[in-house]
Amino acid sequence: AAREAILGQLEEALAKSPKSVLGNTGFKRFTSVARGAITIDRDAVARDARLDGKFVLRTVTGRAC
Repeated sequence: AAREAILGQLEEALAKSPKSVLGNTGFKRFTSVARGAITIDRDAVARDARLDGKFVLRTVTGRAC
């Protein structure tokens, strides 16, 4: 549901002013910039959908605390 909300807001922002989404970190993972055009990266959306229902934890090992 959160991803669908982000994509809805992204589509609205792209319709109004495509350059306004460049600095938005929430939109960044779903956008693609090619030849000056900003579009929704459907492959990134599909990759994100694969993680639905999963909790991902990243750690850094090898450091002394």
